Amino acid sequence: MNNPLLLLVDDDRISNLINKRIVGKVFPKYEIMDFRDPKQALAFIESGYDNFGSLCIFLDINMPELSGWDFMEILNKKIVPKDKIHIYILSSSINDLDIQKAEEFAIVKAYLSKPLTIEKLLNIQKLL
Repeated sequence: MNNPLLLLVDDDRISNLINKRIVGKVFPKYEIMDFRDPKQALAFIESGYDNFGSLCIFLDINMPELSGWDFMEILNKKIVPKDKIHIYILSSSINDLDIQKAEEFAIVKAYLSKPLTIEKLLNIQKLL
């Protein structure tokens, strides 16, 4: 079985860099990739998903061109095994409407507010 894969999908390069280091410390068995363009992340998932055991995605919702909500809508229409995909919203938004909307997607396991911390990762460890 291949190592699990974790994708960081956020248009902020610095956030991806910091989050990659934090996640790598807490979850060393995960292969970690980051995407600043959610369209590229979707293309990667569609073309290479079968090469990985499971897929965890930390997804920002406020991105130009394609929001996190759009990303999830597109992903829901794709024919990929969604039972192996776990999305964690990672957003600076603390708007209750965003939190409620995230709960409408079955593949969303948790809504995390930025910044990502080791403590937050340890709290969701059992969900990964």
